[in-house]
Amino acid sequence: MEGKLLEFLNNTLFDYIKNKDLFRKWVLIKSMWFYSFIQRGTFDKIWKGKSHKTMKWWQKKEGLETDWQGNGWVYSLLCTKTGDWCIGSTKRSLEERLREHLYETNRVWEKDKMERTALHKAMWRTRCTNWIIIPIKRMEDETSLRNLERCLIRKMKPNLNRQLKKEKRKHKVRKRPNKRERGGRKMDKNGNNLPALWSWTYEDKETLDFSDIIEMTRKPITWSKGIIDSTNWEKLKESFRIEAKIEDGFGGMQMIKKKMQEKDNGTLKIITCVKKDREWEKRMRDIMKEGLNTVSDDLLVKLWRKRKILKKSEKSKMTRKLNEELKKRKMQQFPCNIVLRIPRYYSNLKAEIMREIQLWIKGLNTQKQWKKLLAEEIKIVETKNKTVGETLLNFRSYAKSDWFKINKCTCLEKKTEGRDETCHEIWKLEEKEEIFKQLTTKTVLPPNGRRENRIVKKEIKKLGILVNKVVGCDIMTGPKISFQNQKMEQELLEVKRRWKDWVIIE
Repeated sequence: MEGKLLEFLNNTLFDYIKNKDLFRKWVLIKSMWFYSFIQRGTFDKIWKGKSHKTMKWWQKKEGLETDWQGNGWVYSLLCTKTGDWCIGSTKRSLEERLREHLYETNRVWEKDKMERTALHKAMWRTRCTNWIIIPIKRMEDETSLRNLERCLIRKMKPNLNRQLKKEKRKHKVRKRPNKRERGGRKMDKNGNNLPALWSWTYEDKETLDFSDIIEMTRKPITWSKGIIDSTNWEKLKESFRIEAKIEDGFGGMQMIKKKMQEKDNGTLKIITCVKKDREWEKRMRDIMKEGLNTVSDDLLVKLWRKRKILKKSEKSKMTRKLNEELKKRKMQQFPCNIVLRIPRYYSNLKAEIMREIQLWIKGLNTQKQWKKLLAEEIKIVETKNKTVGETLLNFRSYAKSDWFKINKCTCLEKKTEGRDETCHEIWKLEEKEEIFKQLTTKTVLPPNGRRENRIVKKEIKKLGILVNKVVGCDIMTGPKISFQNQKMEQELLEVKRRWKDWVIIE
């Protein structure tokens, strides 16, 4: 049936080959019929080749357009005999663009040699009657149209489109229009979201490029792989050096790209991200060759901060040399990864302490580079609050001291009742203490401010001593912590005092 219909259409095209308007209309009619064969998959045995595979792949991924009316199209011109094909775009209608292609094909040999395109030479060589036009995607916005065309040419690689060489492609910056210009996500017939060309998401916000969020370390970044991954990996490799974690995998840019190809979506965390600076790399190598004796303190600290740009082997050598030089000058190594461990509190204690530290650093009477280094290295980590079990359970401490071998049983009632001293007893605290009818060993003690204040002061004192050795400064005062009700903790301490000589196990 399909073969007879195409034979009739070809004969009709031959009859109207001199009438340009009718010929163009019959080419569109033939294209529509061929298009329906692609959708139904009834022409797979006759039409083979790369163009067939890619069009079928596109149909599965995005679906083909059903309405041929309107302006703004990404389309494909392909030959049903040879399989030659190309991808193009137009902001006008398909009929107008087809008319231009047919006109250019008829006068291909009237042009200069450099102006003849591969498409029009192929159409002239294989006759226009064997060519059809297929709409791929309709877009009204011109910038989105051109970007999609470039992406599809790069992905599908049609043989009649000019492919950019690697040298040229390397320096070309790929951009994607913003969400408003793209018109948001496209919908299929059933009303479901079609996959986007690509998507990077950070804190529920879709970004235009991975380079926008690559420096957001320690926070989850989600990718959703669509039809095309248009992330400019070559440019990112030149600009950044990163270490990232995806599930159990840990590596750099190459690992991220590989995992993205394996999975359609996932989440990654960037552990470290350093922006490369070629000029500083050369300068650092030159300074290290000349020696560090004549280098000022300010430049020495700057070299320490910039050493992350270098590769791992160079970085370790430079770290050792810089530490040796600072030891000669100040009898102290560079502070690295200064972590303050504070307990959680009702108010946002972590933010308050960080604010106090930043103000303290600004007020230090020292070089600018030292201030920057301290601001980068000081981090605050919130620890878990104490539980009932951590307050009372003393089995481990007794076990470590080998208590069962050196001490006798402490049961208070044994002597009066005349029982054997080697017999031990296990009682349930729920039966002995009323408070344990509502509590378990996992119950978290509500913070009361006293313990938190004590820990914060201790951590800030350690920080002040460390910074004073290198910079020379006064120890800072931490934020004021308001005291809360400590009834539960006092009751537990009273229980602990009453059962002092007993081994409490869970």
